Amino acid sequence: LKSHMRYVNPSLSLVEQDQYYKETALTAELLGTTDVPKSVAAIETYIASQQDQLIYDDRAKQIYQILLHAPAPSLMAKPVGIIMFYAGVNLLPDWAKTLYGVSSSNLSSRFIGFSSQNIAKLIRWAVKDGSVFRAKRRVMING
Repeated sequence: LKSHMRYVNPSLSLVEQDQYYKETALTAELLGTTDVPKSVAAIETYIASQQDQLIYDDRAKQIYQILLHAPAPSLMAKPVGIIMFYAGVNLLPDWAKTLYGVSSSNLSSRFIGFSSQNIAKLIRWAVKDGSVFRAKRRVMING
């Protein structure tokens, strides 16, 4: 949701955000998870309650490095992967960025945001017959 709001639709209403959490909570509950937060306020409370338990240890460092240096299917795809990785890192709350030792200037954050938005548009165009679009067509046909 944070990614959608940062890179796609920053004006999503609180009601719509809460609806998103309710829908994703249903999926989590169907998979067996209990006590799933179902609103923006509940998510914020949950994350705040977990903050003291989160650590940046050797395992977290290793995962960070694996994600940053994940193999790409081609040389041209490698920069795309790096931009998308940092687009995700930019979504971390400030306390998590501090924990990971990540700092970014406003300019680099804007560059990553601009780049990832344009890459996403290109990918959506390239997979215009992907599962999301087929599902939307089904809903329109059946709805």
